[in-house]
Amino acid sequence: MKRLWPGMMLLALVADACTGTSTAPSSTTSSTTTTSTAGEFAATVTVDELGWSVVSLPDEIAAANGTITWTRDELIFWGGEDESTVGVSEGDPGLALSPTTWTWRRLPPSPREVTFGAAAVWNGSKVIICCGARSNETVAYEPVSNTWQTLADSPVRGEYAEAIWDSGDEVMLVVGSSGVARYDPFRDIWTEFSDPPIPLGRVNEIAWTGRELIIWPSEVERHVHSGIALDPATDTWRVLLDPPAWPAALGIEWTGDTLIIWGGLPANSGGSERAVGSRLDLENDQWLPLPEVLPEPDACECNLGSQQLVWTGSELLVWTGWLGSGLDPHDPLLISFRPDTDVWSLVDQSPTQWGGQAAMTDDRVAVRRGPISGSDQIAISPSGWQSHGTPLAPISK
Repeated sequence: MKRLWPGMMLLALVADACTGTSTAPSSTTSSTTTTSTAGEFAATVTVDELGWSVVSLPDEIAAANGTITWTRDELIFWGGEDESTVGVSEGDPGLALSPTTWTWRRLPPSPREVTFGAAAVWNGSKVIICCGARSNETVAYEPVSNTWQTLADSPVRGEYAEAIWDSGDEVMLVVGSSGVARYDPFRDIWTEFSDPPIPLGRVNEIAWTGRELIIWPSEVERHVHSGIALDPATDTWRVLLDPPAWPAALGIEWTGDTLIIWGGLPANSGGSERAVGSRLDLENDQWLPLPEVLPEPDACECNLGSQQLVWTGSELLVWTGWLGSGLDPHDPLLISFRPDTDVWSLVDQSPTQWGGQAAMTDDRVAVRRGPISGSDQIAISPSGWQSHGTPLAPISK
């Protein structure tokens, strides 16, 4: 799950899945309040005319930098921070949202503190949470029994830790600014990998190919030219070839046979503010530039690097952040890229400001709207949603 950088709130928007045209969402068309049972409380759900369900987040969910984890049946919210608190104190509960019944469920108190910027994965039966800005403590939550478990401390930590679940070896791989480690939940054992050939950054984007862990060390407001790959089976590192175009504050996604990197430079970093990207054929070790489709932004605090990427299985969805471009100044954009056709499409543009985190489970997308827009909500797409955007022509050089 991707998290925000301080002061760089991800801006996104709900996509038009109905008409296949680029239109701005208007007022909502219906709303539903569910009934609740003991131990639960109702969620207020507004269904907009695009079919996305928009849920207001309760006050118990901190404003930013918490974890959002899909289980088979729920979205688990944990950690984060807001203006009055830093981190989650020991014993504070999290919340679970059921997209089936649209009810909230308070989690029981946790046994240990988990600070903001933690990493979380779903291993098929438990949510495992570790690390964070000021902690290397690890805990697990099991929804079926509604219980927490204290686990061994992680050897790594980081202000914005990232993690993936390797379903093949059934281990959790965690990347923090201090290193990379593997956690075996069945034996409750952590193993730290050797030092990478390139120093890890404060923020590290990761992707899992099924055999290698791809890491792109990143820092705010500076170019990062190279990514690295770790083979966990052999604890072997390699440095990837430099791509033909490399943005700062980039995002990366694995499509099943290709690595895609995409992003841009924040406006206050100097230099070009173009949104650029590349894709890597790992088998042939060959980079290809992605078509450039967004005009250079007008002078503004664009936060062009605050994008969020999600691979749906057929297309790459990119929420561009606060983008002042020739398309529509200062409006956030949702665009999509299909590797099979090499075509970018404009899905939607709207003053509606979506931000926070985005995640994919099975065939549904969840996107969080952060407090920069005046409220804290999450939007969940219908099952099987597809973007149906309007193709964008590449920019002539």
